[in-house]
Amino acid sequence: MINSEVHNINTRHSSNLHLDLANLDVYQNGVYSSGIKIFNSLAFNFKICSDNPWTSSDALKNFLYINSFYSLDKYYNNNGK
Repeated sequence: MINSEVHNINTRHSSNLHLDLANLDVYQNGVYSSGIKIFNSLAFNFKICSDNPWTSSDALKNFLYINSFYSLDKYYNNNGK
């Protein structure tokens, strides 16, 4: 579910995936939540072309080829740019 489906307010994060709140660390550090956090930290141009799987996969492969991330901390510090 996308944030724009949760509320009607047009914000800069309306194209992000909605992350449900949970109190359990198992859920917060799990695959589902981590995947949403990684997708939300992608640059805006990757989110736009996510509708077309061919374009988005090529662009994402080129991005990851140019920037070799060895940890999620380095990826988050890069801000998806």
